[in-house]
Amino acid sequence: MKIAIVGAGISGLTTAFYLKRLRPGWDLTIFDAGTKPGGTMRTVDVDGFRFEAGGNGFLTNKPDGLKLVEDCGAGALLLPSSDLARKRYAGRTIGIKLRFEDFSTVTRDRTLAEAVSDAQ
Repeated sequence: MKIAIVGAGISGLTTAFYLKRLRPGWDLTIFDAGTKPGGTMRTVDVDGFRFEAGGNGFLTNKPDGLKLVEDCGAGALLLPSSDLARKRYAGRTIGIKLRFEDFSTVTRDRTLAEAVSDAQ
């Protein structure tokens, strides 16, 4: 059977992963408007700093997300977050050259909306 999956974001990739496990003989094709899989999720390295863009985060207390990671065999790759990472805006400038074009349009829009909201 031939199956078309529209979208290579987390939902499309998860659908393809579980369908392939359930029905290995099916012919799956993923279509996406972007040039890279992952949807709005991105990891950007800038001057030795790593930035994650996309979804609001990964919570290990949400069973579906954790199950996906474990089912993919990537459970051992999970790292605990630092409490310092919960600080989104420290009220000061840090010297990192971050290029806005490295992030998706959705991420840029959210960042700008947060900055405007914080300023008000």
